[in-house]
Amino acid sequence: MQHNHKKLEGKTLNDMTQGAPLACSKCKDRFWCYDGLERHLVMAHGLVTQEFLRKAQNKQDGGRCQICKKQYAFNMLQHLVQEHNKNLCSAEIRYSCDVCQFSCTVYQELEEHLSTQHPKKGPGAH
Repeated sequence: MQHNHKKLEGKTLNDMTQGAPLACSKCKDRFWCYDGLERHLVMAHGLVTQEFLRKAQNKQDGGRCQICKKQYAFNMLQHLVQEHNKNLCSAEIRYSCDVCQFSCTVYQELEEHLSTQHPKKGPGAH
């Protein structure tokens, strides 16, 4: 839980009320963490990121199947293909700046871009 709180450190109430920072480019669902977005891409759209594929190869792709609701410690990708005939293809997650045209594939790069290129003004600043 402390790990999740650390992600919210420095966020204003306005940031939190505007919703989760990570948006699905296919359906615009929003997520608070990369793992949630990654799992959504697999379950909802059949898109597998390189990171999720790496997790599957290391037997770290566990979770609850959104189709049959069964819980798996690992082999989720294998389950989706074999049990549900899910067609999977590779995907790359890109993060885009809401202020300018900047985009990247690493979320930390977007955070750094926002803090250096579009810093928030402090209290009382106009």
